Amino acid sequence: MKPMHIVHLLSNPNVGGAETFALNVTRSWQRAGHCVRVVNLWEDIAGIRQIFESAGVEYMSIPCGHRRINFRRLGRVFRFFRENPPDIALVYGLRLQLMMRLFRGRLPRQTRVLTMLRGADPWRKIWHILMDRWTVRRFDCHVACSQAVQDIFLRREHYPPNRTLCIPNGIDLVRFARKQTKPISRQELGIPDNAVVCTTVANFRSIKGHSFLIDSMIANAQAMLDQPIWFLWLGKDQGELAGYSQRLSEAGLAHRVVIPGQVLDVRPYLAASNLFILPSESEGMPRALMEAMAMGLPAVATNVDGTGEVLRNGIDGYLVEYGDVEAMAGRILELADEPDRCKAMGESAIQRIRENFDIDSIAEEYLKLFGSLLEESRSGVNNCV
Repeated sequence: MKPMHIVHLLSNPNVGGAETFALNVTRSWQRAGHCVRVVNLWEDIAGIRQIFESAGVEYMSIPCGHRRINFRRLGRVFRFFRENPPDIALVYGLRLQLMMRLFRGRLPRQTRVLTMLRGADPWRKIWHILMDRWTVRRFDCHVACSQAVQDIFLRREHYPPNRTLCIPNGIDLVRFARKQTKPISRQELGIPDNAVVCTTVANFRSIKGHSFLIDSMIANAQAMLDQPIWFLWLGKDQGELAGYSQRLSEAGLAHRVVIPGQVLDVRPYLAASNLFILPSESEGMPRALMEAMAMGLPAVATNVDGTGEVLRNGIDGYLVEYGDVEAMAGRILELADEPDRCKAMGESAIQRIRENFDIDSIAEEYLKLFGSLLEESRSGVNNCV
């Protein structure tokens, strides 16, 4: 395949699922000989820049405002596209997608532009939906990370079926191999060696479900304290952590929860863990869960959106309904008390990721799509499926 010039267009101050996906798929594309760049329409954030530049990915920041778009700075974005016209532009996030659709005519005609649908976005209001419907056909293709997310956008935003498809998330199996990762010292974390460590990787915002997990812990506080269960929470505080910490303190559970904050490399923490917990209210196809499974951790996760497309209930862990505090706590306690079952489910989890979500296979699916879009643009056909 002829080398392509591919651009990820982001607008985010945090390292989240979109950023880690872009990083991992870019590594695979680079190995295949393609040129990949990352442009973030946000002020320069050291953490995001570091994860890309440490992997040898060209990264640039073009600040265009936070809540409101700074239209005067958009000229720098369009200048970048004129001076470095890519074959493919992948656009992440509602605000940025709308902005690029409105100004589609300012982008190079030869560039194929794709919407990256990374989550169900249940918070969308009617005006978001109407604007989306109005502009959706200005992009060449819309790629959902799970079948659940694709179905939601087809139904809710009326995305065109012939331009919308699902390509799942992928995991770098070499990078997320438990045998190649040195665990972080439990002593360093203040966790006993005999503890059952239940880890959650998610930024502290309401949709990630920490409050639901705390409800489950409080409702079963004595049972939790009777077993050597510790919780390890990794993520960036986005305004919710103080309230969570207060609730844990009032319930006498604060000493069982260790919160290192945001870390750039979660692997040593996962390698030191026994169980993964994902209590989210909504997920597209959760990369954090997939990374934990790739490292042999069984999971207890909420049965929302695309989570069930990854985790097989009763095989790789357990799915519980969001808000069912007894089910969430019960499954955690059950697995904490049955290490053999925990280990067996962890082995199944590794196999599940290995057989279905290898990042190189996923990256190849994208390359086939890109090639098809570029060929169709030359022939005058506009159909990505």
